[in-house]
Amino acid sequence: MCYYSMEGSSRNARQDEVLLVEKLTHARKGLVSPEDTQTAVCLTNGLRMELLFIPESTRCRYGLQLEERATFKLRHWLRRDVLFLDNGRKVPFQKLEIGQVVRILYQPVPSFPTESQEQQAHETDKKQHGDAVQVDK
Repeated sequence: MCYYSMEGSSRNARQDEVLLVEKLTHARKGLVSPEDTQTAVCLTNGLRMELLFIPESTRCRYGLQLEERATFKLRHWLRRDVLFLDNGRKVPFQKLEIGQVVRILYQPVPSFPTESQEQQAHETDKKQHGDAVQVDK
C-alpha cells in the first residue's frame, strides 16, 4: 500500500515495528510511525501484522478480540486493501479507526507484478467477485 509515495515521503514497514493508523492524503488512511507522522509507511502484499488494542466499536462491528493477527492483501486496481484475519474474517484497511495500533510481524520482500500478472489478477477478481470485491461491512 503505497499510493502515498507520489504525494509525499514514504518508506517500507520494518519487522517488529509499531505503527499507527492515521488519515494521510485525500481522506485515505495509512500507517505512520509515532516518531514520524509525516512519513507514510508502505505495506507489501502478504505482510503479517498484529492489530493491538482494537477499539470496542471495531471489535463489535467485525466480531474481533482485543488483539488479532492478519495478512495484508494489496488490491491495486481497486485501492481497497484488505486484512485477512487469522479468525477467517476480512476487514477493509480503510475501515480501521484512526489511532489503531499495528505491529509488523513479517514484511515479505516486495515483488512487483508484471503488467500481465496485474491484468490476470484483475480478471480473476472480477470473475470471483463481480465488479467490486465484497468484504465484511
